[in-house]
Amino acid sequence: MLKKNAYLFLIIDLLKHFGFSGYLVGGSIRDLILKRKFHDFDLVIDGNLEKFAREFARRVKGRMVILNEKFKLIRVIVKEYNFDFSPLSVRIEKDLKKRDFTINALALNLLNNKIIDPFSGKEALNKKIISLISEKNLTEDPLRILRAFRFKAALNFKLEEKTLKALKKHAPGLKTISPERIRDELFKILYFKKSFSILKLMQNLNILNRLFNFKISLLKLKNLENLYEVSLKTKERVKIKEYFNQILSDNRKRFTLLKLASLFSPENSFLLKNYKLSNKELNYLNLAIKYNDIMTLENLMENFLEIKNHSLDVLFLSQAGISSGDYKNFLKILASYFKVNWSFKPLLNGDDLKQLGFTPGPDFKRILRRLSFLQLKGKIKTKPEAINFTKKIK
Repeated sequence: MLKKNAYLFLIIDLLKHFGFSGYLVGGSIRDLILKRKFHDFDLVIDGNLEKFAREFARRVKGRMVILNEKFKLIRVIVKEYNFDFSPLSVRIEKDLKKRDFTINALALNLLNNKIIDPFSGKEALNKKIISLISEKNLTEDPLRILRAFRFKAALNFKLEEKTLKALKKHAPGLKTISPERIRDELFKILYFKKSFSILKLMQNLNILNRLFNFKISLLKLKNLENLYEVSLKTKERVKIKEYFNQILSDNRKRFTLLKLASLFSPENSFLLKNYKLSNKELNYLNLAIKYNDIMTLENLMENFLEIKNHSLDVLFLSQAGISSGDYKNFLKILASYFKVNWSFKPLLNGDDLKQLGFTPGPDFKRILRRLSFLQLKGKIKTKPEAINFTKKIK
């Protein structure tokens, strides 16, 4: 089952060396069985945990971090991998009982390579079903409600009917969860390709509205995902995919943030501050939401000085607000968009305007906006042409 993972073989050697027992548990086993790539290893060690983790970190030249001193949770970071070590409480079966869903309540005994499966997790994986272990586990950590939908999005599994009822029943408990933890799970759901269908299910179960202080409309998110899929069939698909896969902040992709923006409007965007986002993320989201009603390429050009490097985001979000399944107009605008040199260098700046006799004030912005528009349109191509234009205004 372990195949050729040098780090796990080292852990096995260390277990034998120290005379400890150890288990690979949870999502690690789930993904191993499903043959999915993963970078996070969750391990339970029966023995001196810190001694074991410290020696492992030394051998692999990794960095050891104590995540929780009270519960003795230790992480060792090696390149792109995280190894989380926790102590065995009494028996591994008791530890597994505290987990969220049966597909995550699996353990692999690292010394004999046998799977421990007290809640039929392998059967659930084969049937592609997400089943709750106990409702008590939801009350202990209501964030598991959102995790259920995240697993559905990630694995394309079905949520068991009994589990769906329990998720709905315990949804009020989400109010006790910190905004930061809610934010992180929401981003994980929005990361996936078809997050609209997941949020729609959450909305139908009266769970989505627990996360926001306003009534959510998912229409723009649905359209945005559709526009993106349509755009990936155009000749500019590589540019579009690379652009929206860019990491803007805190390992969050541009398109994931744009999906979040689609859930807000200028009237309620002030609520974004509740989610403890970085300044870079807030600035991006507020800009995208503010200009979400730009309907034409010319509107985009007119506002370019404010939008700058996020023009394609604004184009997609604004078109998502009017799209109705007929994508001909969107594709026409998109094709025209890529014919424009959006990375142009302005021919004049504020210092140039001062030298031409203009006084700093509202006119500066108006003139520079007009110049950038004409430059994008290709009607002004040289600095002398820009100077002549400003002289006429004066």
